[in-house]
Amino acid sequence: MDTELNFLYFVLFIKEANHNDGGIGSGILYLPENIGVRVHVDGGIGSISAKGMNKDGKVYTNDAYGNTDVSIDIDVDAGIGSIDLILK
Repeated sequence: MDTELNFLYFVLFIKEANHNDGGIGSGILYLPENIGVRVHVDGGIGSISAKGMNKDGKVYTNDAYGNTDVSIDIDVDAGIGSIDLILK
């Protein structure tokens, strides 16, 4: 099962994204470049692709994180497969 979430359309309405549980398959999260984003990935066997993001352990942030009035915080419980974090 593949999952694709686009947070760009919801940025004006939320300050914090909820919890995303992964299973078997791949997941894609489209994230805004100009609003602070923090993604914490826990568990999982597979790969994380986060081109253009900063990595500190299991936490990925974009360059805007900590520098904007609104931030998006995402917790991902990964399963087996891959997760792509894509900045747009």
